[in-house]
Amino acid sequence: MFTAVGTSWEHSCAIRPDNTVQCWGSDHFGENADPPGNFSMISAGGHHNCGLRTDGTVHCWGQSDFGETTPPAGEFTQIASGGHHSCGIRPGGAVECWGDNEDGQTDTPEGSFVQLSLVDDLSCGLTTDGEVVCWGHRHFRRYQQQVPDVEFRSFAAGTHYSCGIVTDGSIRCWGARWYTRVEPPTGEFDQVTAGEAHGCGLRPDGTVECWGHGHSGETDPPTDVQFTSITTADLHSCGITTEGTIRCWGLTLR
Repeated sequence: MFTAVGTSWEHSCAIRPDNTVQCWGSDHFGENADPPGNFSMISAGGHHNCGLRTDGTVHCWGQSDFGETTPPAGEFTQIASGGHHSCGIRPGGAVECWGDNEDGQTDTPEGSFVQLSLVDDLSCGLTTDGEVVCWGHRHFRRYQQQVPDVEFRSFAAGTHYSCGIVTDGSIRCWGARWYTRVEPPTGEFDQVTAGEAHGCGLRPDGTVECWGHGHSGETDPPTDVQFTSITTADLHSCGITTEGTIRCWGLTLR
C-alpha cells in the first residue's frame, strides 16, 4: 500500500501509509536507498531524491555533486526536484531552491507560489494568481514561457513542453509541441503530468488518458483500475490506484 509516488529518469520512490519511504530502480548514487524518518511528500530528481518530512523539514539523498542533497534549513510546505536541483515552497509562499545553478534554475523569482514542477535544468511555479512562471535553462524556458493567457489551477512541466488544468477542468499545453504532435484529450481532468514527449491526465472518475509519443508504451495506461494520483518521468508514468497499489507503464529499465 502506498499514498504517494514520485518518478525520475531511472528510479522511483513512494510513501507508505506509515509515512516511510521505499525506492526502487537505478542506484548509481544511492538514490535507491530508503531514508529514515516519516515523510508527507516525495520528489524524485535525476539521480537524487528529496522528501518533505512530517515536521516540514526537507531531507535529500543520492547524487550530491552540485549540492542537491543539501537543502536549506527550516520549514517547507511543498518540494519538487529536477535534474540536479530541487526547490521548495516556504509557508508564506516564497520559493527557495538549491543544487546546480549553471543555467539559473535556482535563481528563484519573487512572488507567492502554490505549486512547483521541475524538470532537468528548468524550474516552473504556479503563483497564487494562477500564472505559470518558469526560470532556468533559456532554451527550454523560451518554449515554456509561451503560456496561454488563462488561469490555471494546477500544471506540470515536461522536458520540452508543459500542460496545465484551467479552471473549467480542461487541459491546455504549450511549448515545443512537435514533441507530442497530439493534442490532449478534451473533457474534465483533476490532474495532469508531462514527460519528455508524452503527457497523461487523471479524470474525475479515476481513469487515465495519455497522449504524445508512445514508442515504449508510455501512452498506454492500465484500463482495469482507477487511480487517485499519477506522475510522469521521461519515458514512463506511475500512479497510485484506489486500492493503494502502484501501477506503472512505459519504458522498463532492468
